[in-house]
Amino acid sequence: MANFLINRQSSNKRIVPAIFAAAALIMIIVIRSVTGDNDVQGSAGVTPIPDGWRDQAGNICTIDDAHTNSDGIPVVLEKKIMQGFADTDCLCFASYNVNLKVYVDDKEIYSYESVDNLTGKGYGTAFHEVDLPVNLGGRILRIEFESSDPASGNEYGYIANVYLGSAMSYIHMLFDRKAISVGISVFIVFLGLMFVLISMAVDKSERIPFDITSLGIAAILLGLWLLIATDIIQLLTGHVYVVRVLNRILIMLVGYPLVRFFNSLTNKRRLIYPLIQLVCTAILLVILIALRYYGAVDMMTSFPKVLIIYCVVLAVTCILMFADDELYCRDNGMMSRLKRYYIGLAVFLFCVFADFTLYMMRRIVGNDTYGVVTRAGSLILIVVILRQFMRWWTRDRAVIERGHLISSSLSIATSDNTPDNCIKQILECAAKQFGAGRAVVFEDQKNGKFHGTYAWFEHRDEIHPSGLLLLPQKGLVDEIIKACDGNGGRLTVDDTENYKMVNTAIYNMLRSQNVKNIIIGPITTAGNVTGLVTLVDIPTEMMEEASENISLIAYFLSELIANRDEDKRTRFFEYNDPLSGALNRRAFNELSADLVARATPFGFVLVEIRDLETVSSQKGYEAGDRLVTDTVTLMSEIFGNERVYRLVGSRFAAFGFETDEAYFEDESERLIEEANKRNISLNVGFAFCNNGTKDMNTVVKYAEAHMH
Repeated sequence: MANFLINRQSSNKRIVPAIFAAAALIMIIVIRSVTGDNDVQGSAGVTPIPDGWRDQAGNICTIDDAHTNSDGIPVVLEKKIMQGFADTDCLCFASYNVNLKVYVDDKEIYSYESVDNLTGKGYGTAFHEVDLPVNLGGRILRIEFESSDPASGNEYGYIANVYLGSAMSYIHMLFDRKAISVGISVFIVFLGLMFVLISMAVDKSERIPFDITSLGIAAILLGLWLLIATDIIQLLTGHVYVVRVLNRILIMLVGYPLVRFFNSLTNKRRLIYPLIQLVCTAILLVILIALRYYGAVDMMTSFPKVLIIYCVVLAVTCILMFADDELYCRDNGMMSRLKRYYIGLAVFLFCVFADFTLYMMRRIVGNDTYGVVTRAGSLILIVVILRQFMRWWTRDRAVIERGHLISSSLSIATSDNTPDNCIKQILECAAKQFGAGRAVVFEDQKNGKFHGTYAWFEHRDEIHPSGLLLLPQKGLVDEIIKACDGNGGRLTVDDTENYKMVNTAIYNMLRSQNVKNIIIGPITTAGNVTGLVTLVDIPTEMMEEASENISLIAYFLSELIANRDEDKRTRFFEYNDPLSGALNRRAFNELSADLVARATPFGFVLVEIRDLETVSSQKGYEAGDRLVTDTVTLMSEIFGNERVYRLVGSRFAAFGFETDEAYFEDESERLIEEANKRNISLNVGFAFCNNGTKDMNTVVKYAEAHMH
């Protein structure tokens, strides 16, 4: 299974560089085809003629400074053309939302008038190529233009980039001038295509940490709109009105997938925010269309205002969504994943509003500034998102490590080790894999407390905190289980200090034990929580990965604990006395053989209940049984449950593995004293073997001979 996961993820990992390589190759081919073989003269093949124009009043001006009049009076500009132009040269220029005519010596040689279209009379940018008569030198060139919709009183119609020369050279000159803007726009489109292709290529069963499809769609729409705003599409295709409609529609469609993407990054995804953006988009589009067809308002007038409202709604929706996620994370002691995107999104929104400002000031700063700042902001945002995406993608180690965890856990679970040892090994394996400082398994003791039955510490010489080894169920454990239920079946505390306002009881417990962060997963049996597994003080970069795997760790532990308990039940019948619960003669013989083989120091106590048969015959067998269990309880309190044996009816034994004989003798004497206090009549004999023994029977006989 692990190999399958590794192979599949490794295959997916190659998709990213492959798509990037394909995108780069396509971009090179496109740019080469447009600018390569046909670039004969370039900008040297055209001559700018922006200056020296004379208006109606006889004032000399620059053509870029001339805009349509709000009163609808046409703008008339004249210029005497100098000598030196070839007969094959033409007049090339761009116009924005104007109707125009071109004259040479009062003879009309070209006219362009907008037609009613889906957006109104406005058409955006159009490029013109005007064939000129021969012997142009010394003749008067006159251009007359007015707003494409004089009734609107639009003052922003203009003519720009006026050149004489080869049409092909003119195209290449403009393309070279806007190459960076075009390159950025195309790059954003290809990134969007890459994200969409990746979303299609990744196996549906594989969890992607965010809505990559929405991200791809938003990038494609934004990139296309920015590309259209460069005017290169109009320049190359000549499609004016189609591009105009796309310019008005595409940008209005970016918000919804963008909000969906950021919503997918929140810790508790709320559908309300994408829904708000979708509804607002629909309303604003309806308003835009209604103003066009029922209010007779051209979109060149209404669109900038509607777009400002649209961007404000987008910004407010994102701010509310981010604030909501931040509050949710603080309330649950979690770390917001959106913080990584705050700067990129803030820069993007700032650039969008800066572009609006430049657009409104275009008569001062120039007409070619539209979209320049937004492209820069978009690129920054995309790069920030791409960086986070690549961090996630290169973290296929998470899947590989999960495969390693599964493989290691399966290997441990199916080994010949006892379930008890397997639990210890899996706990250590998980702690080391995620870099935890310590790991503890708590189990329900059926007495209102959860006790730390297994623990692993990174530093073996550290003092084990006792507080984290005993949890009261009433209050604390119940709160932990409740918190797990509300957070996907696990409790993740990224920062203990931030959890103070979430749950005071849990915070106090963590703070008292110097816990920086912790991940807790419930261990369940038959649907009931019977334990907790905790990973403590994990490196920040491993928190998310450990949180995702805590349920898997808890699953393996629950299975092993069930096997351990079943093994204990089986061993109980094989190695324990059914009445008293003490270990039986079989267990005694196995331990005796082990002691002989190891030759380690130990103490041996032999105990016999006086007159057990008499008590049973006179007071009943229940009284005799009670005397047996009381004796075992007393011996277990002093020597421990796992060191007390019932050899035959009234005879018992216990071992002490202290290296100090005096300490062992003190415990043996305490056994006699406690028996007298509880009115249990015993004969007790003991022996201490400093160097172990080679014959256990000799030790038993020695203790028997010294019973008193």
